[in-house]
Amino acid sequence: MTRKILLSFVACMFSVWLATGCGRGSDQEMLVAFSDTNDRVQFYDTNPEKNQTQLLDQQQLTNYPTAVPSADRKILYYTGRDKKGLIQLFEWNLATKERKQLTDRLANVDFLRIDPKHSKIYMRVVLPGERNFHLATYDIRTQTVDVWNAAEKDLSVKYFDYDPSSDQILSLTYSLQDDFTKVEQANKNQAVPQPPTYHLTLFQPNDKKGKEITTINKDVTDVSISTGGKKALFTVADSFDEHAKHTVYQLDLDSGRSVPLFSDSDTYTQIKQAQFSSDGKGIYFLATKENGETMHDQAGYQSKPKAICYYDETTKKISEVWYKTNGVINNYMLLR
Repeated sequence: MTRKILLSFVACMFSVWLATGCGRGSDQEMLVAFSDTNDRVQFYDTNPEKNQTQLLDQQQLTNYPTAVPSADRKILYYTGRDKKGLIQLFEWNLATKERKQLTDRLANVDFLRIDPKHSKIYMRVVLPGERNFHLATYDIRTQTVDVWNAAEKDLSVKYFDYDPSSDQILSLTYSLQDDFTKVEQANKNQAVPQPPTYHLTLFQPNDKKGKEITTINKDVTDVSISTGGKKALFTVADSFDEHAKHTVYQLDLDSGRSVPLFSDSDTYTQIKQAQFSSDGKGIYFLATKENGETMHDQAGYQSKPKAICYYDETTKKISEVWYKTNGVINNYMLLR
């Protein structure tokens, strides 16, 4: 471990706030992407219940930095810039400290999920010269990329999640043309744009057509699927501005019915990335701390810190789980 990384790790131990107890399930490991005020993204492996946090790697900040560890925790797969400035898939060997670029023919890569059973990495990608996002897989054994429905030019993946236990992928998609038409209509009528129609589709790895579960005519920001693949969560924003109210919904994947669970509060706003805990007793999510101190990055932009929180489905209470100063949590992923 270099002196620079060691110092960063020590600093982290003094600046990370970890909540313990609060009725959460034990041994909930997660990977956190955190960007500091120097435009560096740091990837942390953390277990809040055990009060453990480890810095795995740090890189130049990208638009949506994403990482996922291998099942044996020896390799970190992450997104980073290549020599052309494009976002590609890389691997970082935590033992040998060797770094390797894995893709080179994509325009953008993000939203990584790993399938340890079949040695594959699911990811969201953009093909060169195109605008829409596709689902794709990287085969770790053969070192090949399979872009799903590569000929599709209109349908775009906004978000997706993968559950290893049921071997299912839940995808949130929309039509670029539908989105463009609604924005054009809003501009013509001097009105607020309406969101495109979102489609929630469930896939098996070998079935790229999938089964549509439901459509949603609201601004859906993200989705996640439960362990076992019976339920899902999605977050809805009621407007397109920074003052939008966010609500987390639970979706039954058999019936397609959804119910609201909880929304922004005076303490935590801009809720997103809701994910079921591994024991099924609660929900983790990312939110802005309204009482946090305003920060300024190198470009002068202001922002408030974010925290990973936990919603107890029995008590309906929210507790803070992971929080770090001098930067912002970009995203996190529960490891299962």
